[in-house]
Amino acid sequence: MDISFGGKKNPDAGKKARRARMQQERVDSKRKDAEERQAYAATRSPQQKLASLDKKFGPGQGAVKERARLNAKLAPKVQPDKLDQLAENLTKQISAVLQEVTQEAKKMAEEELGRRNKRTKTDRAKNSSRSKKA
Repeated sequence: MDISFGGKKNPDAGKKARRARMQQERVDSKRKDAEERQAYAATRSPQQKLASLDKKFGPGQGAVKERARLNAKLAPKVQPDKLDQLAENLTKQISAVLQEVTQEAKKMAEEELGRRNKRTKTDRAKNSSRSKKA
């Protein structure tokens, strides 16, 4: 199969056509394989997919975005009316922790002040005893 260009025959035309056909076959084969993989993946549950990722990469390792997507599918859906309840509960818990931390900080500050006052009193007593001796 010779194709002519401007009166000249192109001997590579058959090779190019064959190469293009092989390339198209490769693309079609890859597309078919991808469709088969997608069909198989669609039949598996998110738990099975996570188990497969754990087996491949180790528990909790690798495929961070895929794991996040699968975990989002597994997470229970929170209804909007429950969100207010959750926010209120979290606010209460945070307030309690803040109060506890504040009280602890005040206690530590008072203890430190007491230690400093005690030191200054003893320093004053030492200085006054030295000045009496002199």
